[in-house]
Amino acid sequence: MTANTDGFSYWLRERIGVDVLLGLASIPFTMVLTSHPSSLEMSPVLIAGFASGLYYETQSRSVRRAGFRTGVVGSLPIFWTSVNFVASEISASLDIQGFAVVVGALWVVFVMAINGFGAALCAIVGGWVSRTVTESAERDD
Repeated sequence: MTANTDGFSYWLRERIGVDVLLGLASIPFTMVLTSHPSSLEMSPVLIAGFASGLYYETQSRSVRRAGFRTGVVGSLPIFWTSVNFVASEISASLDIQGFAVVVGALWVVFVMAINGFGAALCAIVGGWVSRTVTESAERDD
């Protein structure tokens, strides 16, 4: 192993990815900012998507894909709202329970996709900011 490939931080960066780590890092902030499961605050995910764009623009990798992955991973708290919805129908009849499970699952997929696309848009903006600042700094030198 060389000096820049050893250690836990290299493993995290290369195996998991900064985009996934940013998505995971946004989850505690999402949970703290959310007062009730019916209204999930997703602005930390969008900020993480922006940060993902800033990072991946300097790495010459796909900013959109990184932002989408950040958004999907950061959307994991949506399971909290879905479980809350399904649990609220626990005393209902079997067909209503089945319907609640299907709606809950579709809701998870829908919200994860929307947050993924939202974070991808924020990553595009972050990539643009990174590119603009870098070009400006290079012109000033």
